[in-house]
Amino acid sequence: MSFSRLVTFGCSLTFGMSLADNYPNNEFPSKFSWPANLAKLLDVPIENKAILGSSNKEILYTLLNYNFKNDDIVFVLWSHHDRHCVITDKNIVNPIGIWQKKNKSSRLFFKQLWNFYDRKIESYFYYNFAHLYLQEKNIKHVFLVHQKGYIDLTLEWNSINFLNVFLTDIRDRYPLAKDNSHPGIEAHKIFAEDIYHKYNTNDFYIGDKK
Repeated sequence: MSFSRLVTFGCSLTFGMSLADNYPNNEFPSKFSWPANLAKLLDVPIENKAILGSSNKEILYTLLNYNFKNDDIVFVLWSHHDRHCVITDKNIVNPIGIWQKKNKSSRLFFKQLWNFYDRKIESYFYYNFAHLYLQEKNIKHVFLVHQKGYIDLTLEWNSINFLNVFLTDIRDRYPLAKDNSHPGIEAHKIFAEDIYHKYNTNDFYIGDKK
């Protein structure tokens, strides 16, 4: 099947934060991001809908409110478990992140409500809901997580398979972005090439070989 457009969702790791063309203001997704590189490999236009600091809840919310075309192909790089958000009836997304030391809501959330397992399970709710939503629309989609440790193969009710490539494994092999934290240009390029190869060979993570 041929596709007319690549649509991607995610956080700063998909946005291409602090790369050469958008540093320091990060006002637009980078042309050096992995989605831009993947679009070239697929030979289709790119719609990079990543939002800086997104939680998995916000990623799902953005995806559900996007106007897809029947021949889109969608890649989602899901975010960290240590993020949350509150969405108002005016469509305002208020992020809750561990980096927000001065935000009272964030401090209380991580002090009183957060634990890794709960956040992981909730993220899997989002993954599965997004899968069912895109499947119902007959939209081809591929899901990724940025580190292997976020995958739980013990959840019997989970129907999601993740592509067997992880940006965290690649990031530190190459120079970082200009903020000295996020993946740099080379890492984004290699990640896109690995995604393209794994996608074409149907290489999904099924556990480490012993």
